[in-house]
Amino acid sequence: MKIKVDLKIFFIIICYILTNKIKTFSIIFFFTLLHELGHLFSGIILGLRLKKIECTMAGFSIEFEDKKINNYILKNKRRITKNIIVDAG
Repeated sequence: MKIKVDLKIFFIIICYILTNKIKTFSIIFFFTLLHELGHLFSGIILGLRLKKIECTMAGFSIEFEDKKINNYILKNKRRITKNIIVDAG
């Protein structure tokens, strides 16, 4: 698992502090974190492995590993169903 932080986020934090909007920034980041945790929880329940967590200026994002599939048609339908569940989570 990789954790990546975009360095531009520190510039944005400084701008929010200087404009006295750090509370707004904190609330936005808190809710984007909760949103991504919902996707993470759904993916873990479905047995997906976490590949990367990224913190960007827009918030957080997560990415799951894409497994190699032998029985492509049957597994592809399962993967699409899992992706829909994770995206809805």
